[in-house]
Amino acid sequence: MAELLIEKYRNQAIHMIEECTGENITEEEIEKLNGIIKDNFKDTEIKFTNTYNKTSKNFPLLTVIDNILAKEPIITGNGTLFNREDKGGKNITGSFVDMLLKTRKVYKNKMFKAQNDKDKALEEVMDMFQKVFKVLANA
Repeated sequence: MAELLIEKYRNQAIHMIEECTGENITEEEIEKLNGIIKDNFKDTEIKFTNTYNKTSKNFPLLTVIDNILAKEPIITGNGTLFNREDKGGKNITGSFVDMLLKTRKVYKNKMFKAQNDKDKALEEVMDMFQKVFKVLANA
């Protein structure tokens, strides 16, 4: 999983450079970018601190990324991660965000049903509700 994340990061960086310069990135620049990514991801260890029992341990960054992504976290619009309760998470904030996302899904389904039933007024109300829950979940 972490390798896929790094590949996506690399592709986004290439796309961003090409968009900013208006030119295709050269092979030399790609090699330089690969070196930067390797230095910043593959060989990096991070300090992982458990705030509950106040212990710290160093882990390879890619191992931490793999462990986090394997739990399918809720990822907010600002990049904050919350463990889902159904995947072993035990935090009140994660539970709240999970509830917001599930409630939004309910309203989106009602919106689509109203759309299929050609009930424009109900569709607009359900769309408004689902957007409120989206904003709350991303806040």
